Amino acid sequence: MMKLITHSLWMPVLILVLSLVACQEDDALDPNDSSDNSTALQPVLGEGDGAFWAINTITTTEQPVVGPIDIELGTALGLVTPDNFERFVDAGTVSVLDRALTRNDNNSYTYIPEVTDPTGLIFPSSFQWSVSGAGDVASFEHTVDFAFPEVEAITSAVKVEKASGYTLTCAGVSGAEGVIFQVGNVLKEVTGNSDSVAFTADELAGVPSGASLVQVAAFTYREETIGGKTYYFGNQTVRSVSVEIE
Repeated sequence: MMKLITHSLWMPVLILVLSLVACQEDDALDPNDSSDNSTALQPVLGEGDGAFWAINTITTTEQPVVGPIDIELGTALGLVTPDNFERFVDAGTVSVLDRALTRNDNNSYTYIPEVTDPTGLIFPSSFQWSVSGAGDVASFEHTVDFAFPEVEAITSAVKVEKASGYTLTCAGVSGAEGVIFQVGNVLKEVTGNSDSVAFTADELAGVPSGASLVQVAAFTYREETIGGKTYYFGNQTVRSVSVEIE
């Protein structure tokens, strides 16, 4: 049975991926929006030789006259590590849906949609990851055929009063191994399909005031052994709403 493990050093890379996507979604709607998108939600895994994460993001923004609009983007992250995510290594070309991810200076691989690519990656019910290999990293292909979790609309208030605490709620979650809830820079992870988490005034005391995001991220993953290596393949759905923190 799969379990959630509470330590991994590759998560800052995933935070960066989702932060860049969130900024792009906001820019597509309003170039002058000053919302703070400096953090994003991420699952945490255990020891392994790599992680390959497909991510669907849904950002809801209130627009004049038309009301709330959902902007959806698909992105991806790939990592290969020789030392349980302390470092990343060159793995050649890493692709998903036949689209190559960009290898960054730290050897992480990311797919960040351009502004001219309004939907990013559109993941079907079954899709393939491909790694060409480099150095000690052997080439492989792997098909992901499990569904993305569903995260329905966030229903919480758009004003967060830190001194009163705050309950972050969405209309429903399904198909998840775990869900992470975030208010500003405070995160809570729960197992299963939870759709609501309460944040106390003490927990929110250090959250910066001003424009920010609340987010709900549901994820599921599979641990696979390929060529004697342990790789995680994950599907994640992230819902975001802009809020004002006071």
